[in-house]
Amino acid sequence: VEEQVVVLYAGTNGYLDSVPVADVQRFEQELLDLFRTQRSGLLNDIKTTGKLDEEALKAALAEFVRDFAPTGGTADEPAAGATVEGDTAQAGGSAEGILPETEITRDDESDEA
Repeated sequence: VEEQVVVLYAGTNGYLDSVPVADVQRFEQELLDLFRTQRSGLLNDIKTTGKLDEEALKAALAEFVRDFAPTGGTADEPAAGATVEGDTAQAGGSAEGILPETEITRDDESDEA
């Protein structure tokens, strides 16, 4: 659980914004390796107390992001060799199961309170 806290915190607080999609898995693995070896105290605190030292976590994440070397490209570019077809790039992934944006009108709308 403590490792999930670190990864989710990094993802939801913008620490992956500059990481190319192709490097996200490597970013996560290297981040967890760092926390297991050099920042194990933070993981242990989360595990034993259920509390998060947010300032220490922010500092560790900022340092890791600064030193992380992407394999190439930017966060906005697809990985080398990646193909983008039609509308699949819109909505952030496969367009399968995504309905077109159309206005829906209903004749039988009732006021439920």
